[in-house]
Amino acid sequence: MLPIKAQVSNPILQKVEIPTDTIIDVPQVAPVPGSNPSWTDPQKTRVLPDSLITFRDGGIKRFCVRNKQIDTNRDGEISVREAMQVEGLSLMSFKSFICIISRYDDLKHFPNLEWLHAGSSKADTLDVSGNKALKVLDLSDCRALTTIIVAKGCNPEIIMPRNLYDGKEPEVIVKE
Repeated sequence: MLPIKAQVSNPILQKVEIPTDTIIDVPQVAPVPGSNPSWTDPQKTRVLPDSLITFRDGGIKRFCVRNKQIDTNRDGEISVREAMQVEGLSLMSFKSFICIISRYDDLKHFPNLEWLHAGSSKADTLDVSGNKALKVLDLSDCRALTTIIVAKGCNPEIIMPRNLYDGKEPEVIVKE
């Protein structure tokens, strides 16, 4: 099988090549009612790149499927392959979805993410422990954050929120 090649016109979203016959190890995903029970394996789950992701936050899914550089086959779903191709993501790109994002745990589906602008949300926790390639984490518009969780060994540049609701910077927790 040939690797996927994609043209990128938006510098915020970058792509990596993933051969179609590759089996990918993905981190554990919290169970979602009606989802495939193999996703709840306490270790890693092996999936084919064309497996579809079950999002817990509808706002992030809507953002991704409306962005044709993420939903590259335009099927209204995001596959593991499509998510693994994303290296940079700005959730500010579609301003109509900013207030709809209530949780950020779906970011774990983007393991090659190097740059993230988390946009604006009322979420109090941002867990990017599944994003071990992260180099820049822009939280400048996340004023309600109280906790940021990063992976051990991952030391991204964190741009802290401006004008925090309670005046305190979020606590940064390193997850083993």
